[in-house]
Amino acid sequence: MSISIHLEPRLEQVLDKYCTERQTNKNAVIQQALEEFLTHISQTGNSLFLDHPFVGGEPGEDPEAARQSKQRLRDRMSKSTAAYENR
Repeated sequence: MSISIHLEPRLEQVLDKYCTERQTNKNAVIQQALEEFLTHISQTGNSLFLDHPFVGGEPGEDPEAARQSKQRLRDRMSKSTAAYENR
């Protein structure tokens, strides 16, 4: 399956540097990161949105909920990226 994602410039730079230093490609790094993330979620019992039949807001949900969840995801990914950089 092929997908396309948009990376913020800072994250793309970190990914480029990581791939160059380890002589690997972006596809392999992203696949590994996604696999580790999903494995972690399944092992901790934190399903996030995996139990939902669709991704999106619930009727009557706070309009700020999406923005807040996106910010939490960005924060979590930043911490994960920092952990990889410090290896």
